[in-house]
Amino acid sequence: MKKLSFAKSDELFELAERVIPGGSNKYVRKRTVMGGIEIQRPKFIDHAKGSRIWDVDGNEFIDYGGMGPTILGHGDSKVTEAVREQLKKGVVHFGLNYELDIKLSEKMVKSIPCAEQVHMLNTGSEATTAALRIARAYTEKAKVIKFDGHYHGIHDWTILNLFGGNISPRLISHGLTKGAVEDTIILQWQDLDSVERVLSNQGNEIAAIITEPYQFNGPCIIPEKGYLEGLRKITKKNDVLLIFDEIISGFRVALGGVQELEGVIPDIATYGKAMANGYPISAVASNKKIMETVTYGRVFLKGTYHSNPISTSAAYATITELERKESYKHLNQIGDSIIKGLKDAIDDLDIDAIVQGVGPCFTIIFTEQEKIMRTSDLRATIGVKTTAMAYPHDRRSAVFAKEMINQGILFQPTWRNHLYLAHNKEEADITIEAAQKALKQTKKIK
Repeated sequence: MKKLSFAKSDELFELAERVIPGGSNKYVRKRTVMGGIEIQRPKFIDHAKGSRIWDVDGNEFIDYGGMGPTILGHGDSKVTEAVREQLKKGVVHFGLNYELDIKLSEKMVKSIPCAEQVHMLNTGSEATTAALRIARAYTEKAKVIKFDGHYHGIHDWTILNLFGGNISPRLISHGLTKGAVEDTIILQWQDLDSVERVLSNQGNEIAAIITEPYQFNGPCIIPEKGYLEGLRKITKKNDVLLIFDEIISGFRVALGGVQELEGVIPDIATYGKAMANGYPISAVASNKKIMETVTYGRVFLKGTYHSNPISTSAAYATITELERKESYKHLNQIGDSIIKGLKDAIDDLDIDAIVQGVGPCFTIIFTEQEKIMRTSDLRATIGVKTTAMAYPHDRRSAVFAKEMINQGILFQPTWRNHLYLAHNKEEADITIEAAQKALKQTKKIK
């Protein structure tokens, strides 16, 4: 196996630490350590095309990462051309309306079951902030229910019990106000009894429940049959709005997102990431009655770069491509083949591991459990017993990640991996073969 060098990436990181807090504005760290095992990985990317990326050291990888915005593939020609045509017009930002804004909104209203109107923003955090502000204005109530381990952005109310917390039982960040903490109720996901109990006691204080309908921010958890329907029934009964955070799942699993697949329609939904193949844009969608809070100025959501022509052009071109009948068929075929290949390898080698998710978004988790149902299950599997000794499964994840990288595959265990339309059957086969070799190495870890 070829030994990869990351010397230039490491050198650049040393320079970055001088001018950027922690050396990165992303999740990249100077040293990536899992289970006491250091994993060398690319830190600085030079260029990308389709399903491949090349780092500054010249290493080439089949990419399944990127945090989710890429769905067509890196540097997609149709998206690039749409942006180029907009740049030719010289209007990057002007502060007035333009026709393509309407056309993009029409596409989204046509695709998203809960949408009669959409409001464009820039980021996922902005969209979920807007959704909650609209819910509070509409219901004239203050509190929100979120679920343990679900991520909805960087704002105060969502940075609570994200992955168990490293500062207090509820917080993963300093700098939060007391009010943000007090107005947020955290419950276990997939526990309808606890939701029913809290709404029965405090429903007159609670504006909304927000949830990832598929928990893709982490271990790719698909809810048990009937759970989303149960949430919908309980919220309607108690006059509480239901918000689906489809920032990750929207336009990735289907044009209409999880709403389309599950047939459960929320009051409000948020979108971002995959809708523009990497360009910064997001949206909040709802019916006209709820969106009147924005129409008549009760809720202020204006922003200088909201619905900017560049990102709008990219989103219109991306969704147009996804509207092609074969797009999601291809994503699911390639993704399902990798999922099957991983499962077969796990069975053949008799390793304690599972594969979760759906074709366009999935992961492998080293665990003795048959299924990860909520974030607390994951903590029990990969948590740390002491500061000196990690669980064996944590070490197995580290070995798997390290071996995949060494074979030129950016594929993460215990975290979501993304399919692009640019991925093909040959790359799926290469990935499965690499995973088989990596799994053999993990089997040696006790």
